[in-house]
This record gives sequence, C-alpha cells and structure tokens, in this order.
Amino acid sequence: MSSIKQFLAASALYFSTLGVSAVAAPLGAYVGVLPCADCVGLEYRLDLLPGGDFHLRMVYRDRPGVFYEIGTWSVDEAHKTLELRGRDERPLRLSIDSDERLTLLDSNGQRIDTGLNYSLYRSELLSPLEPQVKLQGMFSHFADASRFVDCQSGRDMPVAMEGAHLRLERAAARARPEPGEGVLMSIEGTIQNRVNMEGPARPMLVVERLVEVHPGETCPEQRKRIEPVTTVPGFAGTHWMLSRLGGKSVVATPTPAYLEFQLEPDARLAGSSGCNRIFGGFERDGDKLSFPPLAGTRMFCEEGMEQEHALHEALAATRSHRLDGRTMVFLDESGAEVAAFEAAGAK
Repeated sequence: MSSIKQFLAASALYFSTLGVSAVAAPLGAYVGVLPCADCVGLEYRLDLLPGGDFHLRMVYRDRPGVFYEIGTWSVDEAHKTLELRGRDERPLRLSIDSDERLTLLDSNGQRIDTGLNYSLYRSELLSPLEPQVKLQGMFSHFADASRFVDCQSGRDMPVAMEGAHLRLERAAARARPEPGEGVLMSIEGTIQNRVNMEGPARPMLVVERLVEVHPGETCPEQRKRIEPVTTVPGFAGTHWMLSRLGGKSVVATPTPAYLEFQLEPDARLAGSSGCNRIFGGFERDGDKLSFPPLAGTRMFCEEGMEQEHALHEALAATRSHRLDGRTMVFLDESGAEVAAFEAAGAK
C-alpha cells in the first residue's frame, strides 16, 4: 500500500471512531488552480490531517514563488463548510461539495459568483506535503524526546533528532531553570512525514536552523499581556500592521491589513489587505523599495474593499522606505508618503 493510501486509511479509521461522515470530515489531499488577482493562477495543494491540522502550499503558475501555511481546520456541519485557521484571524472557508471536492467561499461564507473555478479536488496519487516553515514556539526536551509547540496554531509536534536538533537541545539546557521545561525559540525547518514504529506514519518537525532563543519568555500572545514589546523592529521578521494610507489613518476592518517580509532564501512578502491575502516578491537596495505585481486571493468582503484597492495602489507606487522607530513609511518617486505601518512585534 502506498504512503498516501496508508495515510488516508489511517485518517478514515481515526474519524470512523468518532462517528463522523466522510463529507463532514474530508481528510486527504486536495489540489486545484484558483484565480489570482494579478497572476495567471495559483496552484493550491491542501492536506487535511487527522487531529484537525492542515498543510497548505500555494505556487505561482507564471513566476517564481512558493508559499506554505500550516494551521487548524474545523467543520461547520450545519452549513457543510470547512474552516482553515492559519496566521490570519479571519479563516479561509470552503464548501464541502462532496467527499471529492471543496470550493473556496468568500469572507462571508458565500459562493464567489464570477464564473471562475474555485474548486479543489481530492487526489490519492500524491505523497503528503512537507511544508517549509518559520515558527516561533516552545521547545522542550526530556527523557530523550523533544517536542515543539507552535505559538501561532498551538500545534504540538515531535522533533526529529537530526539537523539543528543538538543546537536546540544545548540552547534549552542553558536557558531553562528545570529539566523538561519549555524554552521559547524561533526556528526554520520542514514538517516531514516519518515512519512510526508504533503505528501509522506521522508528521515530525525537522529543524534546519535555530534562529533565536528567547530565555524566560513565552509565546508572543502571552508576552503582550504581560509587558509591551520594546525591541527595535527590523524590516524582515516583523509583523507590520497598516496604520496610514496617503497620510490618513486607516479604518479598522474585521481583519487588520499587514505585511511580513523575508530576505532569505528569496525576497518574499506575505500579508493581508484587510480582506484578501497578499503574496509576492519585492526589490530592496538600501532605502530603495519597490513591488512587482502582487498576487492574492479574490474574495469579496462587505468591509475593506476600498482600502484594499488603495493599499495595492500604494504598493505599486512605492519606490523607497524609511524606518522611524516602530513605524515604517513607504514613499513614492517624489518622496511623498503613500503608506505607513506599525510594528506589532518582532518574530
């Protein structure tokens, strides 16, 4: 039996014990090419895993760019909809059309009536995704076993004893006051499907790089409630919340607009316009900054569409930037402010 068939069989067995139908809990791999605002299309690959976790990969069809997201999923049985909760507060919603097809809905859970195909289709011919991730969470090591609890999703994963594991173990030993106590760390790695001697294959976190250790701290959500973040933010690795457009304060939306930048291995950005998600690249040289056409989802939102359009125009007009304390300002060719962002916390 192939690994994906073993995975699906284990998934079916897991949910049969809960008495949930296949339509209510559509475990497995789904693929499709969905419309995108400024590109030919985005190839989606969604893995729904037992226990309520998901892995999502999005790939441009017409330019370089691969984006991964992990999070949790749940089912609204009354409306036969699937909710994916990742980095954004507002979940992605898909209708469960059958045990073979899921269809992306708008932010209000309604069908997207554009005549375009927003469906993902089940495939049993694919090996499980192995997402490349940048995570911040609590690492612990006790009795020859290591675990990592992601701050964002709360996901608890076993850590493979390879790659940068020894560095994490030594860093934890230096930072923790008691054996087995968790230490907050920022890491880069992959989530790989590994053979389990005691049962079906299971996802494990393979840490490739220890980015930073935060002794005595907990996850950011808890830290923010205890004390404000006082570190000076960097361009990359910071959650930048939109605060002004064209010099005017932005209107609050159910999902705040934000951007996050990474410099390695490629210059990429991801974020939200306040309604739809944004993905793409950027060019930065000193203070100079510009954005090629960006891709994104195309959901309709009752609030924030005008602001979303203005943000895309501001990004297209950006030619430079400056950091003023915890504020980052985007400037056009003439040096006029087109947008400003506030640091919500270093990652």
